[in-house]
Amino acid sequence: MSTVFTPSACRAVLESDLGDDLLANEKTQALIRVIDDDRAVRDALTTMLEIEGYVVAPYACAEDYLRDLQPERIGCLILDVRMPGMSGLELQTQRLEARDGMPIIFLTGYADVEVAVSSLQAGAVDFLMKPVDEERLFAAINKAVHRDVLRRLGVTRPERIAEGAAQLSERELHTLSMICRRLTDAQVAERFGVSIRTVEGHRAKLYTKFAVHSGEALTVLMPDIRAAIAKLVEENRERDD
Repeated sequence: MSTVFTPSACRAVLESDLGDDLLANEKTQALIRVIDDDRAVRDALTTMLEIEGYVVAPYACAEDYLRDLQPERIGCLILDVRMPGMSGLELQTQRLEARDGMPIIFLTGYADVEVAVSSLQAGAVDFLMKPVDEERLFAAINKAVHRDVLRRLGVTRPERIAEGAAQLSERELHTLSMICRRLTDAQVAERFGVSIRTVEGHRAKLYTKFAVHSGEALTVLMPDIRAAIAKLVEENRERDD
């Protein structure tokens, strides 16, 4: 475990900006679906999000949304819990049954702990009270959109990121640091004095540990991987103190 914290490799990973441009692009590419039967709330949320730079698709009911799914667009749902017709919770259940993994952020005007717990257990990103706190909403949206991007890349277990970071060998961490420097496998092999096949083997182990299947997915994960490694470094420092 201590090899994870090799200073030079850690520094290269933590100071890298690999994946940050993709993270920024997620916001401009995302479609935020707002579903609320209260027009005032719907309009206020739409305006707030558009000012922040998001593209928004507002709907007065779940049925309208289902007629206009646009599954090819990354993004998330901001969904009222209680609505006439199909409720927010019923829509969540329906989409789960349809194997639609579009991330959901629930909004409600009622403090219902049981409903909040059940929705989160079913996979909701967050459960927010109205009037909504803007900072918390934007944080939830960023998390939801990023989760949707990972889902589309086949990353179905984001919790593997922390697990993978904790299990990195010294050579795998160094390989990751070279990837962060945007070096090719041939350049990494030359730097380490090993064969390209050996580097490919280390890269394959990185894919396995972070539950990804491509370099593109690993790049998208890099901000999350950096955060996980930074947390491990801090925890290690606190133990040493």
